[in-house]
Amino acid sequence: MENIFLSIIYNPILLISVMASIISQFFKMILYSLKKRKLIIDVIWKGYGNKAGMPSSHTAFMSAAAATIYLIEGGPTNLFMLSVITAIVTVQTVVDLKFHFDSASNYINGMFDLVLDTKETALKKFEHLTGHTYNQVIVGAIIGIYTAINLYPLF
Repeated sequence: MENIFLSIIYNPILLISVMASIISQFFKMILYSLKKRKLIIDVIWKGYGNKAGMPSSHTAFMSAAAATIYLIEGGPTNLFMLSVITAIVTVQTVVDLKFHFDSASNYINGMFDLVLDTKETALKKFEHLTGHTYNQVIVGAIIGIYTAINLYPLF
């Protein structure tokens, strides 16, 4: 039982993917801190708002996993293609979330304007920080692939 547990924990696919996600969250902390002009460390474990922001840690994790599988398998094998498909579905889901939450927040903000009938903001506008833009996804993918290429030789 111990060997199975240790082989899961020390699996290069998992370790490299987690490292890519941590690196992504670190960059997110730096960018968010620069935006707010103060160091905000809790972004590393809380994310930016509701796990959104630049770069996408979800994408970094999934692209690192796919890239590591490519490196382990030695090319575009069936397992690698399955990992790419899984990564695409995951990434598209977080992008779709952003679209749907944007639509909902625009509707709610429109209702505020209609009901309150004022130019001044009586209540803070409804805003959300869920999902990712394509730019955030692209940067996350770059971080994931770069991390896999540079860390895999250590295994």
